[in-house]
Amino acid sequence: MLDISFKLNAYSTVRFRVLTAPVIIEGEEEWEVERILNKRRVRGKDKFLVRWKEFTAESDTWEGRENLENAKEAIKEFEKEYQQDMEDVA
Repeated sequence: MLDISFKLNAYSTVRFRVLTAPVIIEGEEEWEVERILNKRRVRGKDKFLVRWKEFTAESDTWEGRENLENAKEAIKEFEKEYQQDMEDVA
C-alpha cells in the first residue's frame, strides 16, 4: 500500500491510497491505464480523461498525450468509439 499526495494548484492537494504498485517501464514508474473516458482540447492540445487500473473514478485525471506514451492502444480504442458515437449522432 502506498499513500500519495500531489498539489493540483495553490489551493488544492489530492491525496489517495494506492493498493497496487506502479509498473516499471524503462526504469520509470508508470501507472496502468484501464481506459480513456473522454477527450478535450486545452490550448490546442489534446487532454484525455484517464481511468487508472484498479482505481476509482475519484482518481481519474486529465492527461496530455505526452504522458500517455505507453497507452497508445487505449487512446486508439477511445478514438474509435468516439468516432462511432459521432457517426451515430449525425
